[in-house]
Amino acid sequence: MKLIKYVEELKEVSATSQLNCFIALRGGARSSKHILFDSESKLFEILNEIDGSFQELTKKNCMQNPILELHWKERRFFSIN
Repeated sequence: MKLIKYVEELKEVSATSQLNCFIALRGGARSSKHILFDSESKLFEILNEIDGSFQELTKKNCMQNPILELHWKERRFFSIN
């Protein structure tokens, strides 16, 4: 398990293969995700395990998303592989 501290770090580790990761939530719960960075489209492709929803976000969207921003600041974003 590794703490992901920055969006640029997320981009690096998810560019070569799908990243299995989670956001640590209060009370010990986790929000599990599968993330892949597509270098051609320059998008993060995110599958949220909790509900099967899919998102495509740019690096800028990741940095400006208030929920993700909170998790970056509080150091709650971890990779499993």
